Amino acid sequence: ERAAPVTLIAEHMAKMGGDAVYAKRSDRGCTDVLCLLLLLATWGAMISVTVMSVIKEPDIVNILRYPRDEYGQFCGQPGSATEDLPRALYPTLDADFASQVAEASSLPFWEYYKLKFTSLCVAECPDGLSLSESALSVYGGADYPTGDAVKDDSSWNYTTPEFTYTFRTANLYGRCLPLGNTFAAPEQVLCVSPNCSYAMSALAINVTECAVIPSRADERETWEVCAEDTGSAVCDAQEKACEVAVRVETAQTFLPADGDETTDALTRKLAQYVALTLRMWDSIAASWRVVLALGVALPVALGFIYAVLLSLFAGVVIWSLLALLLGGMVLLSAILCVHAGWLDVPTDAYSTFEGALGAVASNDTAAIASAQAESLLVPAGSLSKDWYIVFAVLSIAATLVMLLWFCASWRAIRRAVAITEEATKVFSTLPSLMIWPFVELGFQAAWLVYGVFGLAVISYPPVWGGGSTTTLLALAHVAGTLWAIQFIKACDYTTMAAAVAYWFVTTNVEKDGCCGAAKCCRGWSSGLGFPKLLDAAWTVSTRHLGSLAFGSACITICQLLRLVLYAVHAATKQTKADRNFLVRFLFKCAMCALWCLEKCVEFVSYYAYVHIAIDGTSFCVACRDTFGLIVKYPAQTAINSLVKRLLCGVLLGLSTPFLASACCFLYLDSLDDFTASHSPLYSAAAVFVIAWFVASGISNVFEAILDTVYLCAFQDMDQNSPPRYLSASMRSALGIDAASEEAGGSAEYFKKASDRHQQAGGAVPVAREDGQPPMRAISTSDGIRA
Repeated sequence: ERAAPVTLIAEHMAKMGGDAVYAKRSDRGCTDVLCLLLLLATWGAMISVTVMSVIKEPDIVNILRYPRDEYGQFCGQPGSATEDLPRALYPTLDADFASQVAEASSLPFWEYYKLKFTSLCVAECPDGLSLSESALSVYGGADYPTGDAVKDDSSWNYTTPEFTYTFRTANLYGRCLPLGNTFAAPEQVLCVSPNCSYAMSALAINVTECAVIPSRADERETWEVCAEDTGSAVCDAQEKACEVAVRVETAQTFLPADGDETTDALTRKLAQYVALTLRMWDSIAASWRVVLALGVALPVALGFIYAVLLSLFAGVVIWSLLALLLGGMVLLSAILCVHAGWLDVPTDAYSTFEGALGAVASNDTAAIASAQAESLLVPAGSLSKDWYIVFAVLSIAATLVMLLWFCASWRAIRRAVAITEEATKVFSTLPSLMIWPFVELGFQAAWLVYGVFGLAVISYPPVWGGGSTTTLLALAHVAGTLWAIQFIKACDYTTMAAAVAYWFVTTNVEKDGCCGAAKCCRGWSSGLGFPKLLDAAWTVSTRHLGSLAFGSACITICQLLRLVLYAVHAATKQTKADRNFLVRFLFKCAMCALWCLEKCVEFVSYYAYVHIAIDGTSFCVACRDTFGLIVKYPAQTAINSLVKRLLCGVLLGLSTPFLASACCFLYLDSLDDFTASHSPLYSAAAVFVIAWFVASGISNVFEAILDTVYLCAFQDMDQNSPPRYLSASMRSALGIDAASEEAGGSAEYFKKASDRHQQAGGAVPVAREDGQPPMRAISTSDGIRA
């Protein structure tokens, strides 16, 4: 166990007497070096352009860090005139909206930064509404500091106007943005019967006037029960005398006098988004421990649980997922047939369904579900019936093809089950694989932060002029960032594949499986398998970074083409071309074609990464081997890909974030202290996003293991007869020994002549490089060919 990896592989090669499935590091060379140099040159160019952009516009970093006032000063910048004023207030927001109403109406709220607003630096954001003259807040004026103001010419006016601001705001990244200025007035109780006239004339309960309802000015026969300054005795008498009463809740909204309906709507929209952002942040900050526990720790724990379940019930899980897929296709075909008018739903089916559901759920839930089912199965109108007929025919055909494919590929499905069971054994030796994705996520997050920063710096119009040069540099920066992210994913995937391939030819060989004597869970006592992962990472980083740069570049090109097409499509919206059906149809077809191209390139590239991890070949050779694998085992490759998508995409990728967010919502919703001032929905949404990223990384681990075990197993069967590195359990599952047992003594006739000769103790001819007659290799007592 403590021997060097190369020594262990050599020992197993000698012991098993066959071709090695996993290439030793000493036998590997540096592959695709030019691609690595190109990647390094790209990164160098990106960093250089970013540095040059900062040099050309030194204030760009301050622009990203500090808000600016009307005069170009940075609020709160140390050493500046506004050092003690770290916030930016927009005192004439409605008037600014009014002057740019056409542009503001067409922009989404996250692009409001394109508008020009009057701003001043202030010490604190106004946090309350004041209608008292003595409490009005005045900003600006002659005392406002303008020592660092950007002056256009010598006639620049140093006097700052005074602004009076009376509304509530909230601090959002140093900006004082408006909140809603709506307040609840005291609740009123109005008596409807007896009416106001009768109460004033016939009842001695001190009713002196009828109530005025601004929203219903023509109704003047009600009176207020227990009005202000009414004594308790009179209040009790009024409550007893009133036979029919209503409660009135009034909300009063205060708006700027210089606004109008349009500007009020824009300000209200902005205030809603600000309030939503603050509520989300407050809820997540108040429950950050729960968010981290359920968003990070729970997906990792579920990953181990899924691994254990798959090791015990892989067949049940895989066949169940395939059955659910087929059942979903049958259900879709039935719904389309109903809409096409081919099937009729009995009139009492919905009531029967509602009654059955009501037995296990509430009546309201059952009624809603029944209504949804009825709306889903309502036959289509005559205008769309022909289309539903076409879709129904296609769906039925696809369902039949899928069913026939499953029936014809049952052996491939059994092998996929065996591969899955074998793959789960890896975690007993390499449990650190489950947390290895955090390394990838860390590097990707760092590159993404740099990519966003660099794009913001390069795209700032004053830096490169804002023309075609800016566009080209920004596009190149985006391409480099995408390439870096894909390169990190490739390195992570190949490292895991290399570690699993090494495990396959050492720990998991025949009669030496993970669950043998003194072998079970060896990884838990040997650094959680981190040393082997780091050793695999060293092999990849010292030999194959160029090949990974090559593969990631191919995927990046496809992504960049899609991005450019989306940009062109967005730029042509609202134009005459976008209203042309043929143009829109061609755009959709092109987007679909590029998406398919990207997925195909990803499929080949990731299999190529596994070939690189196993054989140490270049990327092009690995792609050739991948195509050879697809041609030789098309059904097995297709079944494995489908099983991967169901296991990793559905079981792990989707169920984990949904389960984590549901646990978060149910737990926080049960805490009265939390729900009193926060909403558990925002915390649950944050958990879903975090758990989705973590679950995607764990799904990537399972995909790498499944691909590697698949390729190692079939490569072992191709190179060695019989296979040398398959474990006893996998040999049994794949039926490797069944044919020999069935053939009995006749099996000797189907062995290679060299194998029969060696088994009899004879010599094996060995070819010579000098062209002389072959030598005779003698089988020694320890089994090593000499």
